[in-house]
Amino acid sequence: MFSFSRIMVLGLAGFVFTTTAASAQDPTMSLEVVSVNGIPLPKPVNEITVSPGDEMTLQIFIRDWAPNGEKLRALQAQIDDRGYTSGLTGSIHPKDYEQTTLSEFPNDKNGFIDRNDPRYIFKDVASIPVVDTISFGYRYLNILVNDSDAVVSPQDGTRSACGTLNVKVSEDASGTFLMSLKDDPGASTARDSNSVEILPLMFENLVVKVAKGTMVHRIMGSEPPSGSVDARRRADGRGWDRVDLTLNAEATGLTADMFSIVDGTKNPPRIKNLEANGTLLTLHLDRGIRAARWTSITHSASATSTTIGSLPGDVNADGSVSFADIMLLALQSRNDSTRPLYQTDVDHNGKRTVGDALRVIDLLNGSNAYRTSLRKDLFVAN
Repeated sequence: MFSFSRIMVLGLAGFVFTTTAASAQDPTMSLEVVSVNGIPLPKPVNEITVSPGDEMTLQIFIRDWAPNGEKLRALQAQIDDRGYTSGLTGSIHPKDYEQTTLSEFPNDKNGFIDRNDPRYIFKDVASIPVVDTISFGYRYLNILVNDSDAVVSPQDGTRSACGTLNVKVSEDASGTFLMSLKDDPGASTARDSNSVEILPLMFENLVVKVAKGTMVHRIMGSEPPSGSVDARRRADGRGWDRVDLTLNAEATGLTADMFSIVDGTKNPPRIKNLEANGTLLTLHLDRGIRAARWTSITHSASATSTTIGSLPGDVNADGSVSFADIMLLALQSRNDSTRPLYQTDVDHNGKRTVGDALRVIDLLNGSNAYRTSLRKDLFVAN
């Protein structure tokens, strides 16, 4: 973690300039929730419902910053402090805000840049990350030491982490809070290897709804896990028809209309019935998920979700069927249990055999073979 004084931040103001809104696939900075009360969410979200007294970890992300091949060398992002009190009552402030920032002391413990984060923007290269936690709106600055290490975005929606902020919802909080990054001159910007601004720069806000006196259920995990791919070739041509959700509280009282299912078509599977057992909620679908597509199941109130796919033959779960899947099956031991059966039992006979590799070959060569890649219009892995 690194911090620096208000004087140092103001001294760097000449390095940053204004930004403008842009369309999809343009450089985008976002503020998103990654955990609630110390429990990680399945994936970052920019809309969530919480209760008074809850604590959240927010992260600043940047994505798609290279529409013309730009290489990112430096960036700065500042939290808009007006969002702290933008609800009906109460506040969502950085943790220990009164004892630190309001008393003109740094709050390094709750506003920081984590170089060990797997999604860290400048991972494994020399950089200078600094954070100002004395200004009311915390500022995050990061500069690469060598311009030759500047980073190119894959332009596929992949998020890279730029900073972390721990916040606490006050006990008297209520209403909807809009938390965001400042997009005025000198506040938030991205620069390429030649110190030229990367424009336009789009911003995505975080919407936090505080439901007073209400237990807000959240999806904390699932089986199959989010991002999993069912590689089996079932007789009905579909994938999983059952999903187990792990929630943050007892699952009793939840109903099917509290969830939405999306697979990019007009007729996705529907929930046939629910089965609650403690914090485990089993969703039985009216049919298996559609092949060659991602299917996302979302708890509407909390905006938490899990996303699973079906692509017969995609053993390594990379979103495509290829020779690599055949080789993985051909080389693995019959007793190899490092991968779940839903990835390796392609012929769907309950066993791992050479027949699974042959089935992948059939899928690639058949006249009516499945599409050999998963559609990305619904889901892009983070």
